[in-house]
Amino acid sequence: MKATSVTTHNREQLASRLGREKVQKDLIFAESEKDVVQAIQWAKETGITLFPEGRGAFRTETGEVPGIRLSLERMTGVVEHSAGDLTITVQPGVTLERLQGVLQPHGQMLPLDPPWQGVTTVGGAVALARTGPKRLKNGQVRDAVLGLRVALASGKVIRTGGKVVKNVAGYDMNKLFVGSMGTLGAITECTLKLRPVPADQAVAGVAGKSWGELAVFARRLLDSPLEPSAVELVNGRVWEELFGTDTSPCGLVVGFGDEVPAVQSQLDRLHNWGKEEGLHLEEERRGDEAAGIWKRLGRLTPHHLRPAMGRFTLKLKGITLSTQTATLLEKGELSARKQELRLFQWGGLGTGISHLVLQGHREQSEQAAEWVHALRRTVEEMQGYVVVEHASDGLSSRIDLWGRKPGGFSLMKNIKSALDPEGIFPPGRFGGM
Repeated sequence: MKATSVTTHNREQLASRLGREKVQKDLIFAESEKDVVQAIQWAKETGITLFPEGRGAFRTETGEVPGIRLSLERMTGVVEHSAGDLTITVQPGVTLERLQGVLQPHGQMLPLDPPWQGVTTVGGAVALARTGPKRLKNGQVRDAVLGLRVALASGKVIRTGGKVVKNVAGYDMNKLFVGSMGTLGAITECTLKLRPVPADQAVAGVAGKSWGELAVFARRLLDSPLEPSAVELVNGRVWEELFGTDTSPCGLVVGFGDEVPAVQSQLDRLHNWGKEEGLHLEEERRGDEAAGIWKRLGRLTPHHLRPAMGRFTLKLKGITLSTQTATLLEKGELSARKQELRLFQWGGLGTGISHLVLQGHREQSEQAAEWVHALRRTVEEMQGYVVVEHASDGLSSRIDLWGRKPGGFSLMKNIKSALDPEGIFPPGRFGGM
C-alpha cells in the first residue's frame, strides 16, 4: 500500500470515531486499546501510515514518508501489581519515573535505567529496547518483559508471554516486539518483572591517563567475583559533568548495588586493586548521591522535547565486542579533536554498548558528517555497528542513520511483510526496513 497524506476529510472521519479532543493535525491521542484499534482500522481504510510513540522524546527519524503519529501517552493506567510475585502490568504511557514511584513504597523497582525517566514511557522503553549503564547487572529490556498486548496491523490484538515469571508456553514472542520500534504493532499493555530495591548503592570514579590502562583494570574487575552494576569508561568531558573536576582525560565509573556490607567490601577491594595498578580511586558516592551520578550521565543524552537552539546535537550508539569498547572511544575522541568538535562519550566495558554525543555550531555540520563516516568505517572494520539515535538541524538527511545491515535482515523484512503487508506501521524506522 502506498502511504498517503492526512487530509481534512479523512481526519474528520477519524475524529467522528474517537472524538475531536483526541485528533489533532498531525497527532492522534489514544486513551484506550479500543482507540488504538480504531486508529489502525482507519489507517487501513485511508492508506495512512501510523507512527506509534509514547511522548515522542526519542522519536526515530524516518525520512519523508507521510503519516500521522499515534500517541499512547494518555494510556497511563496501572492494571495490576502483584507485589508478592514481583510483577506489574501497566499501560504503555506510564512514565518510568511514575512507575518507580508506585513501586518504591513496596521496596521494589523496575530494573531498567534508561535516561530521562520523567519523559520515557514504559511502552517507549520496550519498543526501543532502551537501557542504561546498569544493563550490565540488570540485563536487557527483554529480560524484564514477561508479557505484552499488541495491536497488529490487521486490527487484531494479541497477547504474548504471560503474567507470571515462569512461563514456557510456546515461542517467546515478546522478543519479536521488544526493540521493534513500532514497526510491527502498537503495544497497549506491558507485564514486567520487578526486583527488590538494593539496600545500598555506590559509585566509584577511577581516574586514568589512557583508555588502555583503564580497560585493563576493568577487565580485572569484570573477571573477578565482584558484582558491579555498571562499569562505564568515560572521556574527560563526561568525567567533569559527573564529578565537577577536569583533572582526568578519561575515567572509569563503577557502580555497586547490594546490602551495605557487600557494597563496602567491594569498594575496599576496588580501592586496593587500584593501588596495585597505579590508579587512583578519586571519587566515591553513596546512596542518593550515587543515584545522582547516573542521573547526570543520562542527562547527557539529547531528546526531541529539549531542542538545542543555534547548535546541532548528534547522538550515536556504538555496538561492538566489550573488549573493543575502549578502541571505539579512543578513535571517536581522536577524530572529534581533529575536527574540533565537542564530544561527550561513555561506553560499557561489560556490555559493548557505547554512547557518543557530538555538539557544535551549524556551520560545523560538514565536519560532523565526516566524523560519523570515519568512525563508522573504523567500527565496521571491527564487525561492529554505529547507529544514529538523534540528529538535529537537518543532519539526518546528510548521514546514513543505520550503516551496514544487521545479520538476519532479510528475515526481519519477511516478518515485517507477514505482520504488516499493507505498510500500516512506519517503514524505515528499524534498520531501514
